[in-house]
Amino acid sequence: MKKKMKKKSPPSQKHRDELRARNMDAFKSHYLQLANRLASHIPASKIVFDKNGQPDIEFEGQKFYNGDHDDFIKKQLIKQKSNPYRLGLAPPQPAKFDTVNKIFLESILTKSIKDADITFSKNKDTIESFFVTILGIGLGMHIDRIVEFSKCNTIIFVDPNIENLYHSLEIYDWAQLFEQQKDKRGSVKFLITNDPVEVFQKLIFSIRTINAPSVDGMLVYLHYNHALFNATYEQIRQKGNLCLAGLGFMADEVKMIENTHENLSRGTAHIYEQRQSRLITTPCFIVGCGPSLDQDLPYIKKHADNAIVFSSGSALGPLLNAGVIPDFQIEVENEGILPIMQHVSELHDISNICLVTSTTVECEIVNYFKNIIYHFRPALSPYAIFSNDWKNTIPFHDPSVVNSSLGFAQDLGFREFFMFGCDMGTRDAEQHHAKNSYHFSPNAKLPSNDFCIPIPANFGGNTHTSNGLFEVKTAIENAISANREGRTYNNCTDGAYIKGTLPKFSNKIQLLKLKQGKKAELVADVMSHCPIMSRDKFESHWQTDKIQDTIDEYINEMKAIVEYADFLHEDSHMIDFNDLFFKPTSALKAGVITIFRGSMQMILIAGLYYAHRVKSLKKQDEFEEILREELLLSLEVMRETTSDLVLRLASPSP
Repeated sequence: MKKKMKKKSPPSQKHRDELRARNMDAFKSHYLQLANRLASHIPASKIVFDKNGQPDIEFEGQKFYNGDHDDFIKKQLIKQKSNPYRLGLAPPQPAKFDTVNKIFLESILTKSIKDADITFSKNKDTIESFFVTILGIGLGMHIDRIVEFSKCNTIIFVDPNIENLYHSLEIYDWAQLFEQQKDKRGSVKFLITNDPVEVFQKLIFSIRTINAPSVDGMLVYLHYNHALFNATYEQIRQKGNLCLAGLGFMADEVKMIENTHENLSRGTAHIYEQRQSRLITTPCFIVGCGPSLDQDLPYIKKHADNAIVFSSGSALGPLLNAGVIPDFQIEVENEGILPIMQHVSELHDISNICLVTSTTVECEIVNYFKNIIYHFRPALSPYAIFSNDWKNTIPFHDPSVVNSSLGFAQDLGFREFFMFGCDMGTRDAEQHHAKNSYHFSPNAKLPSNDFCIPIPANFGGNTHTSNGLFEVKTAIENAISANREGRTYNNCTDGAYIKGTLPKFSNKIQLLKLKQGKKAELVADVMSHCPIMSRDKFESHWQTDKIQDTIDEYINEMKAIVEYADFLHEDSHMIDFNDLFFKPTSALKAGVITIFRGSMQMILIAGLYYAHRVKSLKKQDEFEEILREELLLSLEVMRETTSDLVLRLASPSP
C-alpha cells in the first residue's frame, strides 16, 4: 500500500520571484551568455503545484513528473546509487606509454604486486567521483543529493534546451550551488544543445582542460529519457576513452623542440602568417590519401591545371604517379614524413613543390624542397617558446594533415573547394589508403585504425570509420561550419558523408581555364607574405638560462604537490596540478609546462587508476607511498631529460 504523502505548502510567488532574481544574478556573474538567453526566453510550459505542494512542469496538460515529483526523484536516486553508470577506463598498458611513463607504471606494479603483495579490484570501489555528468536538468531538485553522495568537484549539465532550466530558477537554488562549487575550487558546466556530437566534443574538452587524470569512474546520471541523452550516453560508452587520446608524451615534445630549434635556427625559415581577409576565386582541390582517391585520379589530372592542388601527406605519391604535380604539399607530423619523401623522390622531382609544414618536421626535409613555409601547432611546446602568436598557426589544423590542408586553403581565401580521397574511413579494412601510396610499400609503418564505427557514406549507404578518423571528420565539419559564407564545398570522395559539403561525382566537374602562370604566381604570392625568422629573432625566443630556470621551477612545484598529496581521499592536489598545466603566467612557462603535461597526466592516470582499486584497506597507505616515491623519481627523470636537451642546444650551429 502506498504511503500517504504528508502535505506541504507550495512556495509563495514572492519566494519564487526572490529565488529567481537571486539565481539570475548568479548566472549573470558566472554564465553571462546563458543568463541573457534565460532573460529573453519565453516559456512554452508552466510550473504547477499539486495539493501536496509538489512542483511539476505542465505542457498542454501533460506533466513532466507525472504529478509525482518527490517520489520520482527519490526512486531515481536510489537506483543511481545502487546501480550507477560510470565511465570505466581500460587498465593502463605500459606498451602504450613512452619510456618515462612505462618505467613508472612497471615500477609501481612490480613494487605493489611482487614486493608488497597488493591486489587490485577490477572496478573502482567507490561511488565518489571527480566528474558527474547530469543528463537532464528538470527542476533541479536531484542535484544536491548527487553532489552529496558523489562528492564531485565538477558537474556537467546536458540539456536539449533551456525550458526546464528557466523554470528551475524558481525552484532550485543555483546561486548556492555555484558558491559551494567555488568554495571547493570546483566547476559547473552547461551544455545546452540538441546536437549529441557537439555535446560529446564539449564534454571531452571540459574533462581534458579541467582534470583529465580524474575522469576514471565519472558518474553519468540520466534524469529523464530523451534522444539527445541516449545518443550522448552511447558516445560516452563507446568512445569515452577519447577523453585521454592524444594527451602527448614528453619524448615527443623533446623531439619536436629539437626539430624546431634546428629548422628555425638557420635564420632563413619562412613563417606562416594568417591572411583571413583575402579572396581567391580560383578553385582548389583538397586531396587526401583515402582508398577512393584511386578512382578520382584521372579527373584530378584532367582539371589540375585549372585549380590549386593541396596534397595532404602521403597523397603526394599517388598524385605524382598519376602525373599531377601539386602546388602545395601539406605536412603536420614531427616524424614519419622523411621516409615518404625519400620514397617519392626516387621516382619524381619534388623540389619545386611548395612544402607547408609544421616547425616540428624532421630537419632533413629541407633537402627535398626549395620553398618551405613553416607553421606552428598551438597545442605543442614549440609554439609558445618560439612564437606564441596565433597568426603563425593554421586555423582548424588538427588532428590530421587533411584538416591542415583545408584550414590552410580556407585561410588563404579560397571560395570553391573540391575534396578527393578524404574518405574518413573505408568499406574494406585491407584497403585503408590509395593503392599506390607509400602505405603499401614494404617498409611502411601503418597507422592503427579499427574501422568499427558505421557512418553514412557520401553517395548513399554506409561506410566505416575509426575513433581517430571520426575525430578528423568532426573537425572538418567544424571548419566548414565556421567558414560557410560565400564558400562551396564539394565532396567528390567515395567515403564518408561530411556535413556541410555537397556530394559531387568527379566526372561532373567543370572548371574554367586558368591563365598560364596563374598557379605559380599564387604560390609565389603566398611565399612572399610569410616573413623570415631572422637569427636575432630566433635567439630572442630561445634563451637557454631562462628555459632551464623554468624547467627547474616546474619540476620543483610538481614535486611539492606530490609530497603533500592525499591520493586516496581528496582531490585538491589534482586541481593544483591542473593549475600548473593550464594556467601558465608567461609564454615561456606555457611552452615548458607543455613538455611535461602529457606525460604527467598519463602518469597520474595510471597512478590514480590503481590507487582507487587497492582491495585491502590495510594496504592503501602502503600503495600510496609507493605511488609517491615513483612519482618523485619520474619527475627527476623528466628534469634530467629536459636539462640534457637544453644543454645539447646551448650552442646551436647558425
